[in-house]
Amino acid sequence: MENVIDKLNIKNERYFNSDLSETQLSDLKLKSFLIGIHRHHLIIIQKVKDVNNSWKFSLLICNQMMCFHLSVVLYSMLQNNEISGKGKYVMAYLSAVCCYGMICIMGQHLINTSEHLWNAIASNPWQNKPSWFKHSIKMLLIGTQKSLKMETGLYVLDLNFLLKVLQVSYSYCNLMLQLNNKKEKDI
Repeated sequence: MENVIDKLNIKNERYFNSDLSETQLSDLKLKSFLIGIHRHHLIIIQKVKDVNNSWKFSLLICNQMMCFHLSVVLYSMLQNNEISGKGKYVMAYLSAVCCYGMICIMGQHLINTSEHLWNAIASNPWQNKPSWFKHSIKMLLIGTQKSLKMETGLYVLDLNFLLKVLQVSYSYCNLMLQLNNKKEKDI
């Protein structure tokens, strides 16, 4: 029982040393635990906001540069006739996609974890519990309803966005190929 008290980080131990019934003691521990969950979630929300605010401009520029970089690498790969040259561009393309993909995967994981938390709270059998517990669960559901996201202000970084970046880079590459073909026809 002392491990449970230590894990809950309850500072006022007089409740645990008093003559409370087991049910009252259990309710007190549960209230403390729910308060801790709520505080912890508020800290996570603030940290995600801080990360989004500090990365907003950098990721916005990085996204534009990544689209340009991927399209130039694809174009160069398609224009190169040597196998070894194509291999170098394939490696450059894959490494760039992996680096940018990791950022988008972290963003997707944040979204999935946020939704998983809401589902875990909502699936809790809280309908037949005391009114203070129902109120606490409702407050947690409201607080976790909005998914946490990595954002640049214009974009949400997730796997769908990674696919959009790849599609745009492919479109830019096709545009460069068409312009090059038109230029060669004019000559």
